[in-house]
Amino acid sequence: MSVEPGPETRLPLPRLGLIPMVIFGSRWLQLPLYFGLIVAQCVYIALFLKEL
Repeated sequence: MSVEPGPETRLPLPRLGLIPMVIFGSRWLQLPLYFGLIVAQCVYIALFLKEL
């Protein structure tokens, strides 16, 4: 038997202000950087295994 919470027990989601929203959204700007770091790490691993 499952009991679902009624509308009176649910808390409203907090709204973000402009600055927190910009900071939270800016994480997507780091995506190319992370992909570049992953590729560079793969190159380093390949060069290490070649020398090994």
